[in-house]
Amino acid sequence: MSAGLRSNIPVENQSSYLNAQVSVKHQLGPNQSLLLSGGRYHSYNTPNYFQPDFQLLSSNQWAIDYSLKTERTSLQAAVYYKLENGEPSPNLLFETEQLETIGIELFWEQQLGKYFTFSLANSFIDQQINIGPEKFNGNWDYDYFVKSSLQYKHPRLFVLALSYIKRPGSPYTPVVGANFQPDIDLYEPLFATRWNSAHFKNYQRLDLNLSRYFQFKKYALITFATVTNILNQKNQREVIYTPDYRNYDFDYYQQRSLYVGLVWQWDY
Repeated sequence: MSAGLRSNIPVENQSSYLNAQVSVKHQLGPNQSLLLSGGRYHSYNTPNYFQPDFQLLSSNQWAIDYSLKTERTSLQAAVYYKLENGEPSPNLLFETEQLETIGIELFWEQQLGKYFTFSLANSFIDQQINIGPEKFNGNWDYDYFVKSSLQYKHPRLFVLALSYIKRPGSPYTPVVGANFQPDIDLYEPLFATRWNSAHFKNYQRLDLNLSRYFQFKKYALITFATVTNILNQKNQREVIYTPDYRNYDFDYYQQRSLYVGLVWQWDY
């Protein structure tokens, strides 16, 4: 069992706060355990154009983690809850009052033979955001979030890993029109009345990593090569509008890329 407290020292007009956390771990058997944890945390936002002042943010978090490990198999499951609160500013376009997140995560790792390891994980995230009197889906509201990998590790040869990620496209609030403002000679966007009412296309990515470790008497050499987004998927990241907001296109996450490099280590 562990517990901790942390308090700030207010300066000028800062608010005082107290962070607290506690966790209890129970060993169910020689290979499995259960962990209960919770806490209340505080932080300050980073000022930006729409929110130029510092605001105190807080969150309550609770989680239950189960773990089972044998010689060749590892299973993990987790359920967590997070409630975030802030102090809305009148400068905000939208006054976010609360952000509520409930998640379930499952993980399985299996040793296949002597050199191969396979892992599979999936997450379900239900996130609701309160804006005024209404509730909307949050930016991390996903019905599934799959991550899988297959790794070949030979101590005398190399380490080769193939990983895959797939999830629904992130939600966003589309622009449905625009009003021309002659005073500033610009168009003012009109957003949809429902927050996060549209979604980008499904996101998926396949990566390949290769590395080799060379050990010499007084130094070591690590060489590596990585190919990200092997299938060159165009995963949509954000919407780009024309100045009058009549037409739009998409900006994408990183497409196929190749990285190669080495690390030289001296032992004196």
